[in-house]
Amino acid sequence: MTYTYISHAPVAPLDRYIDDLYYWHGPAPFAKMKVPPMPAMHLMVNLGDPFRIFRPGQSAPIAICSTSWAVGLWRTYHEVEWPRNVVFYGVHFKPGGAYPLRSCHNHC
Repeated sequence: MTYTYISHAPVAPLDRYIDDLYYWHGPAPFAKMKVPPMPAMHLMVNLGDPFRIFRPGQSAPIAICSTSWAVGLWRTYHEVEWPRNVVFYGVHFKPGGAYPLRSCHNHC
C-alpha cells in the first residue's frame, strides 16, 4: 500500500511563523510512531479515522483525536497509534510562530 505526503514551505509573510503545511493520505508505513518533544506547536486537521495518543509505557490512550487538534511542547516523547484510514492536513509552526493566534480561542 502506498500513501501520499505533500509538504509545502510557505513564502513571506507566513514563512516567519510556519515551517511547512502538509497533507497525508493513505496508510502509514508503521502502526505506531514515537514522537520526540518538539520546540513548537503542531496543528492537525483530521479527515480520516481517529488517532490514539499514548504516554510512554502506557497501554491506555491519553487522547483519541478524531477531528482537529494541536500539540504543544512536551517534556518527553509520546506515541501515536496510526489508524488504517489516514487523511489529514497539518501545520508545523516555528518556535513562537503560533503566538499571534493566542487570542483566537476567544474570537474564532
